[in-house]
Amino acid sequence: VVYSVLSIAVIALSFRYVMPFFYHNLPAFWSSLLGAAFMILCISPFLRAIVVKKNHSIEFTTLWNDSHVNRGPLVSTIVFRVVLAISFVTFIIANLFEASIGIALGIAVLAVLAMVYSRRLKRHSIFLERRFIQNLRYRDLQAEYMGEKKPAYAGRLLSQDIHLTDYEVPGESAWAGRTLKELNLGRKYDVHVVSILRGMKRINIPGAEERIFPMDKIQVIGTDEQLNLFSREMESVSSVDNGAIENSTMVLKQFVVDADSMFRHHKLRDLGIREQYRCLVVGVERDGNSLMSPDVNAPFEEGDVVWVVGENDNVHQLVNQKNEKVDNK
Repeated sequence: VVYSVLSIAVIALSFRYVMPFFYHNLPAFWSSLLGAAFMILCISPFLRAIVVKKNHSIEFTTLWNDSHVNRGPLVSTIVFRVVLAISFVTFIIANLFEASIGIALGIAVLAVLAMVYSRRLKRHSIFLERRFIQNLRYRDLQAEYMGEKKPAYAGRLLSQDIHLTDYEVPGESAWAGRTLKELNLGRKYDVHVVSILRGMKRINIPGAEERIFPMDKIQVIGTDEQLNLFSREMESVSSVDNGAIENSTMVLKQFVVDADSMFRHHKLRDLGIREQYRCLVVGVERDGNSLMSPDVNAPFEEGDVVWVVGENDNVHQLVNQKNEKVDNK
């Protein structure tokens, strides 16, 4: 059906656009001859596919050898396809030349036979068919590659009570950065990681040394029970303690360097604020001037207003201990 529709489309477009161009620039006979050759050449791969497609397929051979009763319908199908191909060529010739139906039919038969037995046309026809199918399926293939669509084999697994399920590795997962060998998911949960989707990259049948990273999408095969166990475990290693969330809140505080401050007369690089308190000095106000970036080599002076940022507990610890003496050893 597809090849017939394509043939009809080529013929219709040729009569609508190509033939008027030929008639406008060439004598009538040469226009008709060139137009007929053009259309027949364009539809020849489709006509050849109509005639010989599936004639030597496994299904055809099985039906042919299975019973003599099947041979009648099979032969009728072949004859119908041949007649259909001849009809397309006959239509072109009859509409372009003042020839009898018999002559047009004879030329059409010869043309179709030439198409069927042409090895060059066979290769070209196979190439066009593969390219056409690839283009037709490109969107589906792309969706499957990106994990937006389940692969074709997933449906066949259902008959065995096995499922293919997608999981996204959370950024906080304890599994992130570890290899499949280290995780040993197959032995622990009886599931199999068949693909890892990482951005625009797809890793099929990943090896034992392949690492899982945050935001990876992994495709896992297993039974309902196995996948449920795997899902629960993935959630458990990805949970974040509420206390950790509260403690990780970032705050901005300021304090004044007084006469007893550990900051006074010391350089920022010597205080170890980042290493000891996990805080960052983001600015210093001096002599009423606007906030400026801290110079790690400039000593702090009495009256400086220091702005620090860090996690809530760390900042308060630093501010509360700003009057401690600095160990200069």
